Amino acid sequence: MHVVIIGNGIAGCSLATALAERSEHSITLISEENPYPFARTSLMYLYMGMVRMDDVLIHPKDFWKTERISRIHDRVTQIKPSTKAVVLQHQEMLHYDVLVIATGSKVHRPFWWAEELQGVTGLYHLRDLQKIEILTSKYPQSATIAGGGLIGIELAEMLLSRGISTTMIVRESAYMNHLFPQEEAVIITQHIRKHGVQLILEDEIEELISQENAIQYIRLKKHGLLPCTMLGVTTGVLPDHQLASEAGILTRRGIVVNDNLQTSSPSIYAIGDCAELQHALPGRKTTEAVWYSARQMGEQLAEILVQQRESYQPRIWYNSAAFFSLHMQQYGDILPGSSKEIISISWQQPQKNKSIRVQYHSESKKITGILCLGVRLRHTVCEQWLSDQTPVEDVIRSWIRASFEPEFSENYHQLFQQFALHVLEHRPSTPQQCIQ
Repeated sequence: MHVVIIGNGIAGCSLATALAERSEHSITLISEENPYPFARTSLMYLYMGMVRMDDVLIHPKDFWKTERISRIHDRVTQIKPSTKAVVLQHQEMLHYDVLVIATGSKVHRPFWWAEELQGVTGLYHLRDLQKIEILTSKYPQSATIAGGGLIGIELAEMLLSRGISTTMIVRESAYMNHLFPQEEAVIITQHIRKHGVQLILEDEIEELISQENAIQYIRLKKHGLLPCTMLGVTTGVLPDHQLASEAGILTRRGIVVNDNLQTSSPSIYAIGDCAELQHALPGRKTTEAVWYSARQMGEQLAEILVQQRESYQPRIWYNSAAFFSLHMQQYGDILPGSSKEIISISWQQPQKNKSIRVQYHSESKKITGILCLGVRLRHTVCEQWLSDQTPVEDVIRSWIRASFEPEFSENYHQLFQQFALHVLEHRPSTPQQCIQ
């Protein structure tokens, strides 16, 4: 059987390598961007001079010499489900028995984005990084970033590493408070400002003003006109389903897939950022543009194709990120606002950028989510607690098991445990917060 995979990001690469381990299938991995799969999350470190391109490859180049995986560096221009073929831009048509679409995301383009303007760029593809390198060599004094999120903070750190004054424009009242509770969002906001970023909150762009095809100013809804000779657009991403849509495959926000990750065309599957689950788990989104989810999809589809698994079963939601030197870990579902059904126990030391939050169901008392800033948790322990729907009191009493702090470091986990046990003993059904 010939399996063709469009896209060699973490989803496509994980599928190819897992399938090669489990079967004798012929596998072809196609990518227009780069012939070797690389870690997209490491693009910032390339720009900052901390690593080389070879250092960010998911597997060393020699790895591919021993694998039964063919790689094609080309662009797929069309999918033909009726003849089970894909059309390439520079090479002959390629036939498949099974096709997997792993085309990832594309940058969300606000109404005001004029990509043809000099000085305007995103940060998603390798070509974006090359464009940023050129732009910052021409305009070394200042830059503006539209949008927050994880990509925005990466771009800010990149620019500041070159001594470029950086302003970020964010719609929310605190950084990412649409995803995190206000207390954590405030800690993140203050930390970003301490690193020299000029944050403009609760505002957004309504117009770009150019001269001779180069951006000169941006007009904000509240703050009016601001000089701007370089604009980084990090307003989010959308599933890239263009190829599938043009081939007549069912798409909505993304490429719609069933529990087997199969599209409306029986021999075609979709995984990673571009896939939209027909039936999402409770508390989960139908599309998840997260590295960990994409890897799981690739690995589990390999098992499905060799009949070692019946359906895709996502593991407990997990994500991690760094806001400059402030590290975040999230396990399970974290409700950013208040709710009668979900109770929070929140402990903070804002001056030290430390925060631990546990959320649980008000009636069953079963844990639903964990969020921490500036402290480290043991992944296997937290995942097991959530998988088992462990009662919150059991979690707190065994909390030290989750500590993953370096030896001789200050033990914030004991402080959180003491506070949380006190809460559970006296007021277990009301949200509690401790700021030290």
